[in-house]
Amino acid sequence: MNTIKISVPIESLAQAICSLNWSEQQKLREILDDQLFESEEEWEHSPEIKAEVAEAKKLINKENTKPYQNLLPKNLKINDEL
Repeated sequence: MNTIKISVPIESLAQAICSLNWSEQQKLREILDDQLFESEEEWEHSPEIKAEVAEAKKLINKENTKPYQNLLPKNLKINDEL
């Protein structure tokens, strides 16, 4: 399948989508869902995101990380029976 890239203002795109009938909108939704899933997979495996996750894990694992109880307001009472 050949693809082309065009530039369409988002307002025009929204108007075009609104003019589609229900079944056409559903087909477009399927296409977008598939594309979003693929994009999310690529994003999750990108070197930048992997580096950010690794850095966050380092911060979490540091010994001086505060326990979550210390982050709660002092006047908040937690029911330990739950």
